Amino acid sequence: MRLGRLKVACCALALAVACGREAELGPAPLGPIRLPTGLAVDGQGRLIVASSNADLLYAESTGGTVTVLDMVDPATLSSIHLSSVIPVRSFAGDLAFARTEALGAPVPDAEACGPAISAPLVVFGTRGSNTLNVLVEDPATGQVSCTAPGGVCSMPVGTGFADPLPVTIGCGGAHPRAFVGYLTSGGGAAWIGVLDLVTLGLQNFSIGVGPPRGLAYDRDRDRLYVAGLATFSPTPLRWIDLAGCDPTQPPGLGGCRVGSATFPTLPAGLELRSIAFAHRLPLVPLRAYISARIYDTTTAATAGGRTTDLGGLLIVVDLVDTAIGGVDPQVIAAVPIGRGAQDVRVLPRAPGWSASRRDVVAVLTVDEGALWIYDDESGSLQAIRQCATAETCSPVTGAPILGHEPYGLAIDPALAGSTARLWVGSFADSFITPIDVTLVDPVPVMTFAGGFQHRISGATP
Repeated sequence: MRLGRLKVACCALALAVACGREAELGPAPLGPIRLPTGLAVDGQGRLIVASSNADLLYAESTGGTVTVLDMVDPATLSSIHLSSVIPVRSFAGDLAFARTEALGAPVPDAEACGPAISAPLVVFGTRGSNTLNVLVEDPATGQVSCTAPGGVCSMPVGTGFADPLPVTIGCGGAHPRAFVGYLTSGGGAAWIGVLDLVTLGLQNFSIGVGPPRGLAYDRDRDRLYVAGLATFSPTPLRWIDLAGCDPTQPPGLGGCRVGSATFPTLPAGLELRSIAFAHRLPLVPLRAYISARIYDTTTAATAGGRTTDLGGLLIVVDLVDTAIGGVDPQVIAAVPIGRGAQDVRVLPRAPGWSASRRDVVAVLTVDEGALWIYDDESGSLQAIRQCATAETCSPVTGAPILGHEPYGLAIDPALAGSTARLWVGSFADSFITPIDVTLVDPVPVMTFAGGFQHRISGATP
């Protein structure tokens, strides 16, 4: 799998530079999408895509791009305008978008920073160079820049940890922040970075063992949840209470309290991948949706880490507050979704829904090549999966419907009536597929946006 060879490519990068190959490579072309990783949607419905240059076809320093695509006719997708494209360093990770809208529907609340930031921000890491990037967006035009006030590109993250990949926005508490997780460190330690979105100051701290793969911020409690990768044992769901403490210090010296929990009713070999919160409903605990991969514990113990993928789960968990200020995660459901469980996102709520209706959730499985839609109210599950026949595959690439290795999932926070729009990236085949989900009862309806599949591969500058 090409995603699995990304770390090999990162190692090859150092050798290529040492041999002078970097000087022979040029920048990536501006316009095409290549090996996309991070996806996000801005406040105007524009799609923001990070192309990774994971195969090092172009120069490491300018081989990646961040592209902003404007759907001129969102209903039919008949015309796509290139609002902005800039070169960045290679091996971009996930994208997070910090919004200037105030807290309130339909904006995801942790991303709603209000006037605390002067412009919308795109935040992501670049893994090969071990750097962070903050792009400033002009909301009127979609232009993004890392040189505008409040922006920065290629900011070093420090030493002792590397591979900044998961990222989430944490607007709440004292000030707007972004949180980033590092996949590589000595001894498999879990390192988290906290980036102040106003001062661009960065603090890093460790919370134990098991590199973080998914992050979600609870702004009501100023609490960060971490879904981590399995190392020598299953990695639990962890959380950090950030209010009134310094996360870089030990708990007894003003540091933050870290909690954790495992799920004894689920398989022992469980690797958590991604986490997203449900919309807050009255008089019930905060609910979370977690994607997880199931692996063989005996093989993992011998190898020192997960080597198998026997299947995947979408885990529905209520995060119940305890009397002493902790969290008691209670498993509500565990839904099989196949191998390669990856990103999970919660769709906006439809107008007219009752205050108690549960959410609709999207989750990707990379190895299955599938997008799953789960309705937490009815328990229904539907998917766009591998091609059923040769006729349903691309005649050019022979790819599954959503492309090989669907990776990167973004949700437009604004509805069109009762219809939500999703964007699914194909890492291996370098295109994006828009999907519409009409939020009707008893079962949501999933269709290709615009009436048939659009494989969006970029736009002409």
